[in-house]
Amino acid sequence: MAQIDPIWSDRMLSVLRIIAALLFLQHGLAKYFGFPHVAAFDNLKVLSLVGLAGAIEIVGSVLLLLGRQPSSCRARWRLPISCRMRREASFPY
Repeated sequence: MAQIDPIWSDRMLSVLRIIAALLFLQHGLAKYFGFPHVAAFDNLKVLSLVGLAGAIEIVGSVLLLLGRQPSSCRARWRLPISCRMRREASFPY
C-alpha cells in the first residue's frame, strides 16, 4: 500500500475535523434553536442532561472549528475538546 503524501494527509485531517465540528454544531443548534427541527427536542429543558449536552456540542464544535495548525495557540483546544465531545457522543452506547 502506498503511503499518503504528508500534505494531503494534513488536508484530509482538517476536512474530517471541520465536518465533525459542523455535525456537532448542527445537533447542538437543533437542541437549542430548533434548526433543523427535531421533534424530540421540542420541550427541552436547558438544565437537563440533554440540554447540557447541547451546550457542550455548540461550544465544543466552535472551538473545534477554530483549531488550525499545531503551531497556533488555538491548537491546544483541539485535543481536550475533541476528547470531551467524543465521550459525550459515545455515552449512550
